[in-house]
Amino acid sequence: MVDALSGGRLDIGVVRAFLDFEFEALQVDMGESRDRFNEAVEILLGTWANERFSYQGRHNRFENVMMRPRPVQRRPRIIVGTVLSPESARYAGLNGFGLMVIPYAVTLEGVKQSVKIYHEALLGAGHNIEDHTVQATFHLYAASTEAEAKAAAREPMERYVQYFADAIAGDRWSKDYVGYQGMAEKVLGLKNFDVLYDGRVMIGDPPRLHAMMERALEAGIGELSFITMLPGLEQAKVLDCLRLFAEEIMPRYR
Repeated sequence: MVDALSGGRLDIGVVRAFLDFEFEALQVDMGESRDRFNEAVEILLGTWANERFSYQGRHNRFENVMMRPRPVQRRPRIIVGTVLSPESARYAGLNGFGLMVIPYAVTLEGVKQSVKIYHEALLGAGHNIEDHTVQATFHLYAASTEAEAKAAAREPMERYVQYFADAIAGDRWSKDYVGYQGMAEKVLGLKNFDVLYDGRVMIGDPPRLHAMMERALEAGIGELSFITMLPGLEQAKVLDCLRLFAEEIMPRYR
């Protein structure tokens, strides 16, 4: 429906679930995560491309399904999210999808590694790198001075990290989550605001944010989205941040 209402401008972001208690609640084996994800994307593309669609997979089976209302696009832009999994970056490239990265979790150096894998996969599958953009999501807080920005954003960011740490406190992973072991402890390390501030978030005054934009571009990021509603941050401060960003940052990148 959103694609129809927007005249064919819907982008679809997809990412594998990774919280063990969600799999338990749905009585799904976490070790099936990758297979289920791949099937879900195949079904998404099939239902968009065809008036009627049938599918026979390992986890999903159905006949002659119709999607209503029909979308305008026949192949929507798919953006695959990745945090630690090189396989997700490779999968995105091989299939000609977009890639979304999370710099606060892996640093911009870590992002560069994901982008490298992604670009190699794109080229290997015959796709043009220039036709595919890497998207990144940053936490954003802009203020007139660095001191003001840090003072306002420190506690909300520490809360955000704690919520994430609590969600993965069990530190239980399947074979489909190589490299995730020990993540709970690593995330708790991000409660040190100075670690986050050092190139993982878009927090600061306009000069610092411009510098961070350049660093993001150098890492291979071509499209940005922002998390502005940080836990406990007053709405008035959020609105002040957005106004400053619109006035002092955005004009340079139009």
